[in-house]
Amino acid sequence: DASVVIERMRALGTLVEQLEFPANGAALMEARGLSPGLPKTIVAPATKARSDKLLAEFRNLFREWKLI
Repeated sequence: DASVVIERMRALGTLVEQLEFPANGAALMEARGLSPGLPKTIVAPATKARSDKLLAEFRNLFREWKLI
């Protein structure tokens, strides 16, 4: 059903907006079990904490959707 896909894309979009690229993309990849590699720049402790929080939120969502 397309409405389910649209709802999921909106939910992902809301989460992705919480952190800047490329950190948000890395959190999304890691949540799906993929290796995003190492950041190309120094990551501040506050940004790392936000990234870890986003990763946990992605994982919770993917578990809810039975994707992991």
